Amino acid sequence: MVSVVMATCNGECYLREQLLSICNQTRKPDEIIICDDNSSDMTSAIIKSFMDETQIPIYYFENVERMGYAENFKKALALAQGDIIFFSDQDDIWEKEKIEVCADFFDKYASALALSTSYCLIDGNGNYKKENFFYNFHSVKKIRKIEWKAFIKHPKYPGMAMAVRRKLIDRVVLTDDSREIPHDWLFNEAASYHGGMYFLNVNLTRYRIHENNTVGIVANKGNKQGIDKREVLINDMEKSLQAVFPFREDKKKYLQKSISFQRKRGQLY
Repeated sequence: MVSVVMATCNGECYLREQLLSICNQTRKPDEIIICDDNSSDMTSAIIKSFMDETQIPIYYFENVERMGYAENFKKALALAQGDIIFFSDQDDIWEKEKIEVCADFFDKYASALALSTSYCLIDGNGNYKKENFFYNFHSVKKIRKIEWKAFIKHPKYPGMAMAVRRKLIDRVVLTDDSREIPHDWLFNEAASYHGGMYFLNVNLTRYRIHENNTVGIVANKGNKQGIDKREVLINDMEKSLQAVFPFREDKKKYLQKSISFQRKRGQLY
């Protein structure tokens, strides 16, 4: 069973196009879970209208009070029933074979807990952006297992290009201290720590970069913002160390070295 989970908040501009790309997949999802974080625009109306148009089960939940993106997404994850769960933003576009390719990968690689794929960048009008040479990972072989140290050093695998097994989500105990850790960071770190994080260098998502991105990427920020974003990621490393994983002493030492490396690297920007 395949689930797609989506957290929405004031996503009226691009939401319908994203829902169409999910429902027009060559391998249809068995369910779509949408949690809306108290939107004040037409997001709710768009979702309810779309639910009447498709035969794919869509389960829609509206928060009475705003929870914030991280908590809202984790709420959606907890409601999903699938063995394979895809993370979805509200403003991207999926290539039509995305679910089929990723589901086939999980069938073939029993050890895989999380799968990240390459992606291209588009702007608010759907036009391809010039930075795509980096995000298509041209220098990387098609299939690669991502070790924990490699992930910590270069955490460049966003949630909108991810799918995970249900048992990975069940394995990660979410504590109060882990609330602020982004879901993609949390589950990729858990998968890599347990030897089950993989990267497939196939472009399956058009990642929309615009001024209203909730998270976005460092490339979408100014110079100062890029450094600030890196500092946030570094702080997340330290939080996840205490909140989620029973690290052995050798990994604690490596993490501290990596934090120092990232801070020095950030100063170069």
